[in-house]
Amino acid sequence: MTTLLKQKNQLASKVSTMIKDDSRLGKNARAVLELFNGKPEWSVSDIAEALHMNINTAAKTIKMLVDRGYLAKHGSTKGAWYTVEQVY
Repeated sequence: MTTLLKQKNQLASKVSTMIKDDSRLGKNARAVLELFNGKPEWSVSDIAEALHMNINTAAKTIKMLVDRGYLAKHGSTKGAWYTVEQVY
């Protein structure tokens, strides 16, 4: 197995575990986290488009996930992108 494929599988497992472990997550938050199973980096606009969600709703959901430690923000303003937070 290649290193990249191993990382993808580990990320998918981690996201699935996070979603199952936090019953306080709403429908939108769960949907956003599920996106990270298929792709490691997302922007707010990409998430809104993929989920057919209002961009403001997507931004608020992502901010909540960043605040709770699920996602990490990279960059700033319109050029920002998000990844699953690394836990060591």
